[in-house]
Amino acid sequence: RRVHGGIWLFCKMRFWLLVLLLAPLLVCSSAWLQDDPRHSFMFDLSRSGSPPEDPLADVLRHGADNSIWSDLVYRAMKCRHVLGASLSIVHKGKVVFAGGIGQRDPEKGLFVDSKTLFGIGSTTKAFTTTLIAMFVDEGKLGWDVPISHYLSDFQLFDAFATTKVTLRDLCRHATGVPRNDLLGVSGLNITRGEMVKRLRFLAPNFDFRSEFEYNNFMLMTAGYIAALVGGYDSWEDAVTDRILKPLGMSMTTLSLEPALQTGNVAAPYLAKGNAFLPLPKDINALFGLIAPAGSIQSNAEDMAKWMMFHLRRGKVGDKQLVKPESLEFTYLAHTALGMPNKIIKPTFPVEAFTDSYGLGWMSGSYRGYRSVQHNGAVFGHFSIVHLLPEADIGVFMSITGADEGADTFNHLMAWQISDMLLREKSWLHHESVCKFPCTFVPCTSNTSHQHPTNNNNPLLDPLKATQLRSSASSSSS
Repeated sequence: RRVHGGIWLFCKMRFWLLVLLLAPLLVCSSAWLQDDPRHSFMFDLSRSGSPPEDPLADVLRHGADNSIWSDLVYRAMKCRHVLGASLSIVHKGKVVFAGGIGQRDPEKGLFVDSKTLFGIGSTTKAFTTTLIAMFVDEGKLGWDVPISHYLSDFQLFDAFATTKVTLRDLCRHATGVPRNDLLGVSGLNITRGEMVKRLRFLAPNFDFRSEFEYNNFMLMTAGYIAALVGGYDSWEDAVTDRILKPLGMSMTTLSLEPALQTGNVAAPYLAKGNAFLPLPKDINALFGLIAPAGSIQSNAEDMAKWMMFHLRRGKVGDKQLVKPESLEFTYLAHTALGMPNKIIKPTFPVEAFTDSYGLGWMSGSYRGYRSVQHNGAVFGHFSIVHLLPEADIGVFMSITGADEGADTFNHLMAWQISDMLLREKSWLHHESVCKFPCTFVPCTSNTSHQHPTNNNNPLLDPLKATQLRSSASSSSS
């Protein structure tokens, strides 16, 4: 027993002697390794969540203080002739990036920052349908209640449609009435209520509920009804009270005039060849009549909050502003689109498509993930809100100074950024982005930079835009 006790004491003394001898060496080695960024992950537990070969690990940990995203977008802007961009990225409950790239007013030498306001166009529609969803939760509105229940004198051109049309029909573009876009931005000096009464004079292109026929006046009508039945004086008051204030979107405006007063609005430009053509800075005030369909002015910081709200299923902090199932209802496929963009295999290495329209949103798939998105266009500004709900990814981009490939550019950036966040090897690189779709399909000089979903958009014609602004000013005076 004494022998065993002596051996145990001897071993214990040798162990502590070794510790004392090696401690200085371990301390010095640790300090050296931590000073070397190649090895710091070994000792800093806060930096050990991802392997060192992951190029995004540091970016995702440290949030918006990085240039990887702005560099990616800026390179694409140069080759696709885009003047300025607002970008926000959210992922897994964090704002990964919110900032500006490029110029917002080259004449004054001003650059886009995280607070620069852009016209977000038809991505406004989701604000209107979210507002309606809130009132549906409260029992004030119903998606499938005839409009005549809320407006007794409501009338469309078609008598059958007049008796049957609902808020769901208005928001999924199922009335068959064509766009008549130039009428909406012609500077008519009438109220929304008066415009709703004049819908009866717009003849349909298709039978009621037979085809998808995009129409901004129908979303205007839905927003007008929501505010009226919800107890507000206007759609602007309702959206401010129920959405902008709770989300803290304090810089967002619902029309152009207050945005211009901030002094930080991206000037509207169109690109023609290598030239950027300026439009009248107040031209997008023309969208005031159809505001619920496309007049919101917002920026990277506020749109990050909007995307976070949706990815958190209608929740802000601990407060549930709208039931998750009610918000989800706006994303669902309510009208088939027939996969118009055709980004599918084997022509392309991945599948990225929108095959249905919801209520102010388009739904589809990207790399097998469900996608919920909408693009928007006003004069000189082109936007996208792109969500992958199950991957907890949101990308917002709005640009100025673009050509007919504006929608292409926004989609390409949303897809490339999504690939990086999904840790997927991107099918897009600098050359393929610059030449898209010509890297994948045969192109002529006329098809380069175009996107399969593009259609003839009057908002891309600078001459028509200037003429509209001039005629509107004359009629109002």
